[in-house]
Amino acid sequence: MQDSSVSSITAYRVKTRQATKGIQRPSNKDKRKYSHIPEDVKQQLLFQVLEKGYRIKDAAINLNLNYSTAKTIMYTQRHQKKLRAQYRQITLNDKPFLKIQVRLESQVIRENMIAI
Repeated sequence: MQDSSVSSITAYRVKTRQATKGIQRPSNKDKRKYSHIPEDVKQQLLFQVLEKGYRIKDAAINLNLNYSTAKTIMYTQRHQKKLRAQYRQITLNDKPFLKIQVRLESQVIRENMIAI
């Protein structure tokens, strides 16, 4: 009689919360593989949508892109903070200088003067 009780104890497994809810941990083979879009394709998409006036869907079809990928590229482009650099040559006390300004939107972040 002891043998049957020992075998029933070893066969009993405690269910965890993950097992009861059906949640499975992802294995390496289940990981999603992302394809990286080349920069020139992104630029072509931006050109077609912003310059030529194509709809995102039409430009995505032309470039063989997934529509959701094209939407994401456009979203990141529109919401990306843009740094701009300006430079100009000035003279102080008859010495030429190069004045460099880095701007974020309309605010000057950094300004340098370099002697030429």
